[in-house]
Amino acid sequence: MWYVKNYNELELDELEQILGLRQDIFILEQESFFRDIDGKDKDALHIFKKKDGDIHSYCRMEVGDRVVISRVVVNPKH
Repeated sequence: MWYVKNYNELELDELEQILGLRQDIFILEQESFFRDIDGKDKDALHIFKKKDGDIHSYCRMEVGDRVVISRVVVNPKH
């Protein structure tokens, strides 16, 4: 099932999985050493597919004067 949630709507387990997945892919696997937790999550929409409690894919969308889609990731287990 697909979900679109604001930061305050995220369950703690969802937030932990999202941040862990982003860390695993962007920082560890791709060796892209940047600050992933950048303060933009609180104002963004979080779009993700979750099945049986496991997040399969995720992206962050910032909506303002323009739309910015970032942190696009697919769980390698899926």
